[in-house]
Amino acid sequence: CSEVATAAFTINQTPVASFTSNSSYCTGDSVDFQNTGTTVALYSWDFGSGATPAVDTTENPQDVVYSTGGIKSVKLVTTLGSCLDSVTNTINITQTPAPSFTHNAPQCEGAAVNFTYIGTSDTNWTYVWDFGVGATPNSSTMKNPQGVMYMGGGNKTVLLTVTNGLCSEVAEVSFSINALPLANA
Repeated sequence: CSEVATAAFTINQTPVASFTSNSSYCTGDSVDFQNTGTTVALYSWDFGSGATPAVDTTENPQDVVYSTGGIKSVKLVTTLGSCLDSVTNTINITQTPAPSFTHNAPQCEGAAVNFTYIGTSDTNWTYVWDFGVGATPNSSTMKNPQGVMYMGGGNKTVLLTVTNGLCSEVAEVSFSINALPLANA
């Protein structure tokens, strides 16, 4: 005797986990991730240390922000039915400068104002100072400019832009310059 049995079953396609990202790759800036693998699947992202949010389940996560610099391992698991694939890529997040400075103002007009950089620093960073209206010199690229003189009293605003080649940040400080008294006898 013999008998034939038949059964139907499904072979799930093996998904492909693959992705890219784009951004300036600076701390505090948004990083967007794009799935380049299988579409119409389930996604599980782990963005690594210092990321907000830390995980996501959307196909193309947007606006992931890193609070710390360094090499970050980003993992994507793509699931289709009962099959899954995973990939881990690294991205390099650069620490954004945190500029800050002090000065010896208030001073009288014509007296030297000195600036001292006290923010975060590293090698190969650039410093661009804009000393504002009435300043001589009116700009500098030194880390700690000295001897800036102001003509005319009042409030002065100084802008300092610090760039590390990829990321930049601006510090703004206002202070007073005392007008010279008018002597009339």
